[in-house]
Amino acid sequence: MTWNLPPPSVPLSAVSTPAPAIAAPRVITSPAWLQKPTQDDLLKAFPRDALNAGVEGKVVLECKVAVQETLYDCKVIIETPSGRGFGAAGLSVVDKMRMRPRTVNGLPVSGARVRIPLNFKVAGADFDFAMANALPDAERCVGYVFQLTGAPDRDGMLETWTDWYTADAFKAGIKPDEAARRFTASVDAALSAIKTVKGAAEANACRDYYRSWKAQDGDDSGPAKIGAPPPIAVPPAPK
Repeated sequence: MTWNLPPPSVPLSAVSTPAPAIAAPRVITSPAWLQKPTQDDLLKAFPRDALNAGVEGKVVLECKVAVQETLYDCKVIIETPSGRGFGAAGLSVVDKMRMRPRTVNGLPVSGARVRIPLNFKVAGADFDFAMANALPDAERCVGYVFQLTGAPDRDGMLETWTDWYTADAFKAGIKPDEAARRFTASVDAALSAIKTVKGAAEANACRDYYRSWKAQDGDDSGPAKIGAPPPIAVPPAPK
């Protein structure tokens, strides 16, 4: 005779259950940078109005890291002060960043979030002489070089920057009387600005750019001139 006995009961404690899977962290707290924006990159992105006013800023971006080591879906989560363009400036340098992505089971995966602080500092800031902003650069420089009375090549600098400013004002459609008024205003503003750290750095940038241009090219390689711009009156040098 065969007895069909029920299977012996197994205590629950003896049944092994798989451990819950531990999700890989989706936030990168210690980023492995492959490329960061340089100080020059930040200076080029510095909002021009804020730089001229001596206003510094701080931005914190939150981005996702792709397996290609690039950043995407970036957004501004902190912008101080707001309304001065620092958030947009921070986003504009994202293409200068590369970072190692997070890994799961030894393989890189996309989507981990990372927070990136950026500081825009005025100290040591310089003009960007790529001449993307030729008219405002030249307009400031004519004022600064006018005040560089101790520089041995001051007259040459003043003549050159005045020519560049006149040409750029002409291209922008600014009438001669308005160009002359703005020239005088730049000279007056530079008188006090050049006594500050920021103003002295900008004045030196105007001088260094002129000297670099003079050493390399000499005469006609400054900002391109269109037509024959009328000259503007240059005030006499201060005594």
